Formats: sequence, C-alpha cells, structure tokens
Amino acid sequence: MANPPAIITSSLPPERLNQIATGKLASLGLRVRLDGASQQLRGELAFRAFKLTLAGGTPPPQVANFKVVGHDHLEFTAPPLSALGPIMFYDLPALPALEERVAAALQQRLASLAAIGDGFKRLRVPTRFDGDTLQLVGQVKTVTHAFELTADPAGTRVSRVAPANASPVVLSEPFHLVDLARFEAIIDLELHLAEVVTGLLEGAAALRRAGPKPVATPPVATLEAVPPPGNAVTLGVLAQKLGGAAALGASRPGEITQDFTFKGATYRFAATHVSGTTFKASLSGPQGEKWSDRFDLLRFPGIASVVATVLGAQPAVRDEASAAPAPVGPSPFPSHLKPQVGEVWVMNVLIEREDAAEVRYACANVDGKPFGATRILRRSEFEDVFVQGGTAWRLLIVMDEIRPDHSVVYRQLDRHRQPRGAPKRMEGAILVTTFIPEAMAY
Repeated sequence: MANPPAIITSSLPPERLNQIATGKLASLGLRVRLDGASQQLRGELAFRAFKLTLAGGTPPPQVANFKVVGHDHLEFTAPPLSALGPIMFYDLPALPALEERVAAALQQRLASLAAIGDGFKRLRVPTRFDGDTLQLVGQVKTVTHAFELTADPAGTRVSRVAPANASPVVLSEPFHLVDLARFEAIIDLELHLAEVVTGLLEGAAALRRAGPKPVATPPVATLEAVPPPGNAVTLGVLAQKLGGAAALGASRPGEITQDFTFKGATYRFAATHVSGTTFKASLSGPQGEKWSDRFDLLRFPGIASVVATVLGAQPAVRDEASAAPAPVGPSPFPSHLKPQVGEVWVMNVLIEREDAAEVRYACANVDGKPFGATRILRRSEFEDVFVQGGTAWRLLIVMDEIRPDHSVVYRQLDRHRQPRGAPKRMEGAILVTTFIPEAMAY
C-alpha cells in the first residue's frame, strides 16, 4: 500500500487527539504510553508479518520505536526507519497492513535511491549507501576541493566541502541543491562546484557567526533560469555590442536604430537581425543611404565607431558597448592570458587506458597534473567530445563573453569545432588553472 503523504492538522486539544490515537492503535494490537516530557504517545512496532530488507547488506530492524503525530500518523524515532517520515495508520484494518505499509514506504525509498544512483553512475561519481539515513553519499574532487554530495528523494545537495590542506566544512541549511540531470559529464559538475564553492564556504562561515537558528525552516525551492541556446543573441550581448542608447524602431518591428548629428545634418543607423549573430546594417542621411553591409555582432566595434568611420568624423559620442563597467577586484588573468570573445581555449586530458570499446582518462590542469575523478567514456562518445592534436587529446571551449567580474561565459566545442550544449559560466581563476589559449597549446 502507498503511504498517504499528507498530515491533516486538527483543532482538537492534544489530550483528545491522544485518546483517539490510543483507541485506534489498541484496535491494531499496539500499546502506547504517554511521554511526560514531550506529551507524545510512544510505542514500538515488531515486524512479524513482513520482514524488512535494506540495501548494502545493512541488517534491517525487527522492532522499531515510534511516536504518534497528531491522531493518525506514527513516526519512527531511530534510524534507519526515521528517514521514512510520518506513516498513516488510522485508515488500516489490522496490524499486518501497517507492517505492509511501512515495508512499502521503505522499498519506495530504496527504489528512489537506486534511480538517483543511476545519475551518479552516469557521471562516474563514486558513491556509498548510508544505511542509517537511507541516503546516497557521493564524492567529487576538483583541483582545490573535495565535495560530499548527499542524495535522497528530497534532492541532491552539497553537504560537506574539504579544501586542500584544510579542515572539512560541514554545510547546513539552506543547502546548495545540485540537479545531476543538468550535467552532461563529470567535468561539467566539477566546474559548477568550483564556481560555487566560494559562496558555499562564505555562507557556512556566516551561519557559524550567526549561531544556531531559533526555528528550523524547510529548504526553499529556487527558481533557475534556463540558459539560452548557444546561437542565441541575448539582450546582454546586444547592449554590450550595440550600446544602451540604441532603440527598437517604431515603424519596423525588429529594427534597432540610433540617430546622430554631423555638420548640421541628421543621420540614422539602422540594423536588423538576419540569423545567429549576423545583422544587416545601413546608415542614411539627408541624401539617402550612405552605407550598408552585414556584420558579426560579436566582432562589432560599436555603432558610434562605425558611423564616425563612414562620415569621416571624430565620434563625440562614446560607445557604451566599449565602455565596460569597472572590474570587481583584482584580475586573475596574467597579462599574457587575457581571454577574448571568440577565442578558443583548451584543456588537456591524460589517457590512462583505452581499447576499441572505451577510454579511461583524467583531466589535467595547466601544469599537466591530473585532477578530479578518473572517467570512462565509450570510445565514440570520447571522440565526439575531445579533439586529438598529435598524441594529445583536448577539450575545446569558445569564449562567448568576458564579464566585468572576471568570469567568462563559454560553450564547449565538439570534434567538428561546433558548439554543443548551452552556454556556461566559469570563474576566471578556474579558467587560467585548467585551460590555456589554443594558440599556446601547439
């Protein structure tokens, strides 16, 4: 039988609720006692009709203590059954039916863990089964940190971070939830964890300074924006490349315009989207069209610069596209390693073992040292993701955006140098420790 998840609250006084629960449990053959400190009914359930089974060779309990919640649910007070949450008993006719419901709830939990385990296996993340909490615990290592991921039907969360050469930090609520389905490969998960680790450690330190919460609050589901497709032109890119002074045309939908004055005459720059990052532009004045051409948005120098060049003028207007906000903090990029939009960067991988069916490999940092977990891919998948250069294999990414906070937005390239997957963000400090410009790799 499935366990009804909802608990209905009542306006009846606790004494009356305890009387109702005592009568029902007595009809099932269960005796309970009142705990004077908590004013809760407590008892024990012996499993005779159904024998519980657990994964990983953990011996199941044959007798389990419980407390009564409300007048119609019981909740086990010791592991591993305490992980099941409240179990409805009031609608059951006999004690074997209650044992069956507990056994079904346990098997449902184990089945959910098995499905979660498949996600860990797909990413090649080593896991272990915790028989007390009925959870899976995975381990992910990056260049600088080791992460512990704890997973159950409520979600997968980062539960502990161990910096290199430092004591581990146990994370508490609010947890950082990780959706394993979002990541195509272990390297994507590692890069994500490397990106958020600073915020996780700062949040843990802030919680320690604030002290324990007076009242526990449940985790809050977060709303996450879906990244745009790899070939999409975002509003941010438009503002960066065309400037914030450009406006949508009032007469022609989809047209972007900006007006200028030069030697007493007014000129209008107009651009319309063709496809991808390609636009068609023109400059018109009192005597008609003076210039028209197509341009690549990612390599566009700015509207004012183009207009000034066509008219042979010195632009008094500063291109907002070229006026980037002041960077936040010191730049992590050495003077010779500043990424540029459209530039391809590479990360080397070390082959540990390969045959006709699969490849076992590890990612390497810029010093050539392996980091993170060893991975195994089918040979066809490996050759679709990685590019061979001489005797070396490399992962290629292309820079889509360099942000003022020293992070980058990038896309992975396949063996045909075509973008694959959605754009991703990476901290600049991570980029320069794991990738180098392609021009330096040969």
